[in-house]
Amino acid sequence: MTAEKPILLIVNLPPELEESFIDWLLEQEHISSFISQEVRGHRETHEEYSQAEKVRGNKRLVQFQVVVTERFLKSIEQAIENEYGGTPIFYWAVPMVAQPR
Repeated sequence: MTAEKPILLIVNLPPELEESFIDWLLEQEHISSFISQEVRGHRETHEEYSQAEKVRGNKRLVQFQVVVTERFLKSIEQAIENEYGGTPIFYWAVPMVAQPR
């Protein structure tokens, strides 16, 4: 029997969605822990930036790092789309090559 491959799901979203997203993550039965931190987003174009963000040259975001299994990745992606579709949430999934036991 082979172990399920862990995937690091990295999600970036606007600060105003942070509390809602934390509550949503805590409700997911296949997620036992996660990390969140403030980050700055940088883009080539700034059409979507507020005036203050244009002056600063970056956009404040909250980033979540969640370890999931390959098996549940698609269902989590679908759940994010269902719950937060239409909002500026960006995410990517990265296979993990090492994880402490």
